[in-house]
Amino acid sequence: MLSLPIAPGLQIPLIYEVRSDDADLRNTIDGEWFDILDHFPWQDYRQVAADYYNARYDFNQLPPQKATEDDAINPETQGEARQRLLFDRATAPQPTAPPAPIPYQGEVVAAQTQDVQAADVAPGLVPPRLVGRKPKCFFGLLKGFIGASLMGFAPEPEQVRLLLKSNPAFARVCGFFHQRKDCDDYHFEAVPSLRKLEPFDQIMTAAGLWGRIKRTAVTDNLASGVIQPEPELVGDTTHFHAYSSFETVPYQDAHGKEQKKSQSKRTKTCGCEDWHACPHAWALRDEGAGTIVKSGKQMIWGHKASAIGLPKQGIVLDAVAVADAATHDGQTFYPHVQSVLGAYPLLAASVQRVLYDSACIGCQHLAQYCNRTPASGRTITVPFDTLKHIDPEDPPMAKRFKAIMTRRPAVERMIKRLKCDLGDDRLSTRGNECFQATLWIRR
Repeated sequence: MLSLPIAPGLQIPLIYEVRSDDADLRNTIDGEWFDILDHFPWQDYRQVAADYYNARYDFNQLPPQKATEDDAINPETQGEARQRLLFDRATAPQPTAPPAPIPYQGEVVAAQTQDVQAADVAPGLVPPRLVGRKPKCFFGLLKGFIGASLMGFAPEPEQVRLLLKSNPAFARVCGFFHQRKDCDDYHFEAVPSLRKLEPFDQIMTAAGLWGRIKRTAVTDNLASGVIQPEPELVGDTTHFHAYSSFETVPYQDAHGKEQKKSQSKRTKTCGCEDWHACPHAWALRDEGAGTIVKSGKQMIWGHKASAIGLPKQGIVLDAVAVADAATHDGQTFYPHVQSVLGAYPLLAASVQRVLYDSACIGCQHLAQYCNRTPASGRTITVPFDTLKHIDPEDPPMAKRFKAIMTRRPAVERMIKRLKCDLGDDRLSTRGNECFQATLWIRR
């Protein structure tokens, strides 16, 4: 089923089928996802679709990463690789020069092929190829991932596949149909298999298209007034449970003392049968995962994300993966807010202050940018017993300060939306690249 208006060159449907379950979904609160997907503004994503098809062609042309007889064996042992990977992390015991970035910065793979143009694609219209099967429609696949998040499920290939197979209304609004069990013939409009959904997510991530969709949406909403600039930003970090295990790596610190640090296990991304006799380097199995220390000395193995939003409207502007989850919260906010204000000039012109919790006490930029801190003034601490007229449960403060601080908890509601309403806090993929893509889709 095509979304109106119909793209130029496509036949208007002669029969428009109306189903009772679709009508019921339109009239229920829990069915808002159906209305959003049914009126999806696909015209705004035609250039992204063209870039996806070009990147997909390049992806299919990549040769398998396997060793040849002429390649020399990598002499690095697993013990040496373990130490090298440990000291390459952002929380390395001995900082590297230059230091590793704190927010995750993925490398975007630019497409070499430029055959497909924006005017060549539309819902139900895919670019022709001289060889190979007709690809699945980009708009249907995009709706599948966005719709899964709108329904409260993790926007990951396994979950999208399950929803498309089990929910006929969801499959129809995405533009797919269910094949009969006795039909093995491939059709580009049939519900895609997991082998089609996984490369779509991988290509969108590698080409930076998930991030581009997110940034374009925020920029357009700021320009059109859907998002109103505010004088304040609010931020915090949150964690997601990692889909991996860890090992304890011993090392010697700068003073020669024996120390230990948790780290993801090692793997290789090549297709070689014998990893110990191939030329490729060892890598972390779950890059970016680390031990996150919460209050009460609770420790969690997972990934960390930094979220920034507008407190009055409760809108998450950006959520970025932290390059190493073991990074202290006070080190994440400053580089993150710098990137947000640099990406959205309209917002930078209105923001006057940012609200964060006490974790920023350890920020190295505290004295320069926060002029009401102990670093720039004199403080004194006295027990409440000497101040009988002050209620310790409700200390006196300016009404203006009280009004500002009441907006600080807004970030907790934003994080709840990211972790609960639009997905799950337990990941089923590994690595910062996949984690960042998940945050972009949920945003």
